[in-house]
Amino acid sequence: RNLISDRVDALKIVAPDLGANAELADRFLREIKVHASLEHPNIATIYEMGGALTGLYLALEFIEGGSLQQKLAGQPLSDRAEGQSGHDAAHLVETLARAVHHAHQHGLIHCHLQLGNVLLASPGGAGDVGDLASRLGVPKLIGFEMARRRQDEGWAGAEHPDWKQLDFSGMASRAIDKARLSRNPVAIEPGRYTVILEPQAVGDLVQLMGFALAARNADEGRSAFSKPGGGNKIGEKIVDDRVTIFSDPQDPQLLAQPYDNQGMPLSRQVWIENGVLKQLFYTRFWAQKQNKQPTGFPSSIKLQGGTTSMDDMIKSTPRGVLVTRLWYLRQVDPRTILFTGLTRDGTFLIENGKITRAIKNFRFNESPLFLLANLEAIGPAVRLGGTEQGGPVVMPAIKAKDFNFTSLSDAV
Repeated sequence: RNLISDRVDALKIVAPDLGANAELADRFLREIKVHASLEHPNIATIYEMGGALTGLYLALEFIEGGSLQQKLAGQPLSDRAEGQSGHDAAHLVETLARAVHHAHQHGLIHCHLQLGNVLLASPGGAGDVGDLASRLGVPKLIGFEMARRRQDEGWAGAEHPDWKQLDFSGMASRAIDKARLSRNPVAIEPGRYTVILEPQAVGDLVQLMGFALAARNADEGRSAFSKPGGGNKIGEKIVDDRVTIFSDPQDPQLLAQPYDNQGMPLSRQVWIENGVLKQLFYTRFWAQKQNKQPTGFPSSIKLQGGTTSMDDMIKSTPRGVLVTRLWYLRQVDPRTILFTGLTRDGTFLIENGKITRAIKNFRFNESPLFLLANLEAIGPAVRLGGTEQGGPVVMPAIKAKDFNFTSLSDAV
């Protein structure tokens, strides 16, 4: 019992011979500090830790229910006699996966995910997961003290209406290769760089144009497609000639929902063709006000691809940055569709036509309009494995000049 707080704590003490190892002790304290910063209802809370003078220890919340290993006693949860056992197993895995994901987002990888490191608290407190908690207990992860910081980032993804068309082995290999290449990233100066954005990164940013295509906003002077003095920019060239963007629920790469969230049927709609703004989308209300045909909100978006491979884009680049994907995109200026966000999961420096090193992540300020106006090359279009906004999205890799990286970021 903690004499100051009158709270019952659990105490973990590192063996003296291990604590005497300076490198191990330093790693222990660093990772415990990261663990202590995690705030998640299914991760055990750390209250206190001690270093060289006291011997290595940590005090964390006392969880009285024992471990999941003890609870199951060697019997799979799905084979247990209690009702809903299959549902419990799935719910438990989802709950723990969310806790692990939270740790990953804060740069910490749990190296010993095992039943003994899942403790079960009494139902009713933080982290309670309903019926699962009443039958099993509230799962809480422990054992982060020998975790490691995320320094190697790798990601690959794909999506297809027919899952048999997905190359799972190829995706895994690409993610692993990227993670290996991402080790020991270095910092380079922010600024404007030639970029090669992989399809996922293109989709993360360009998809946001769909929300800016509202006719009402343009007609009322509140969007990037408003014309100075009134009206909109339909019929005007707004990006590079190679850019064609459309929505089509029957396109074989999209196969999207054929109606929007107001029940409006959706058909093929070309928004930008050969760099020219062709149309905007109309809700029922605004179409009636303007005496136009309603189009509905696009449930999918596709940027028509080209023929340049990513390898050729890299070979043609004296100095630039290769970006795997983006996240935390937030709007800065709706009148230019300017967004800020972060790179993630593999960012690399290109020098003299080759990838030379992993670099630390950047924050950027960029608009899909600026990006597509500065286009240098465009690759084949592929369906993406999920973007921040979701929905069926098909995008190519692109190479563009003057992408605006504004600052460095240690985010993963």
